[in-house]
Amino acid sequence: MDKFIIDEIVNDYTIKGLKAFSIIYNQNNTLVMEHNKYPEYLLKLSNKDFESSKIQLDILSSISTENKNICRIHHTQIFKENGNARTMEIIDKLNGITKKEYSKIDIERVIQATKMLNMDLNKYVNKYYENLPSIGILLPTIIQNSSNKTLKSLAKIIQNDSAYENFIDTENQNIIVADLVYENILFANNAINFIDLDPLILGPKELQFSILLTSNILIQSNQFKNLSMDLIKNYAHFWGIERINREVLISLSIFPLLILAMKKVDVDSLPENQDSIYYKLKIILLFIIGELNNG
Repeated sequence: MDKFIIDEIVNDYTIKGLKAFSIIYNQNNTLVMEHNKYPEYLLKLSNKDFESSKIQLDILSSISTENKNICRIHHTQIFKENGNARTMEIIDKLNGITKKEYSKIDIERVIQATKMLNMDLNKYVNKYYENLPSIGILLPTIIQNSSNKTLKSLAKIIQNDSAYENFIDTENQNIIVADLVYENILFANNAINFIDLDPLILGPKELQFSILLTSNILIQSNQFKNLSMDLIKNYAHFWGIERINREVLISLSIFPLLILAMKKVDVDSLPENQDSIYYKLKIILLFIIGELNNG
């Protein structure tokens, strides 16, 4: 991206503010705007950690420019406004629409696109080992800060499992996109576009598949009502996982456990609600724990 364009976009916001932009998204302390002169780029202001943004920019820059399906960061800086320091990023604008419910073909396409993304991210993985948080550190830290005894108990089952040590083995690390909710995946003609690859973490290779399932596919209404090991095995086959071993089961428990703990959800009093993401994550977590106990 041309430095002149970067400077013009940043200066336009600094001087003109929102007058030079069209707001695309403004929620959860994140403002995303389209520049009126350069609509192929978006300006994003958020509370994202600046160091994390720099690492992400570096990692995405290592992916071949032939990959047109990822939202690259072209510029990042700390921007001070009204006494607050935020992270300002200039990112690609990718076309497409989101879907809350996937067809069978949609699921196959998204699984294959996510697998290709995972392969691209990990061509130069060793370079970033020391810069990204590991799931082996994140999980116990987040659970320790949780006040929910049920979640702590479920986490203990996972951490005491015979396969857990191998699951978090530092020699078994890949760069993983930790958030693959449906809002971050766009369907565009014959392409699947990924518009937000934050946060990036380190974890075993099967964790990427599991996060896609538990943060997106399995919580879709048509999939959730048919939750079963046969369903999971079917999608695992699309990814290339031929056997659901204990490490895969552990990986399937990670996203539900972390989200419920981070959001401080009282899982004990959580009412049955098929429209609640937290309720669905609870059911998925208990289902997976049950499979671990039965194994």
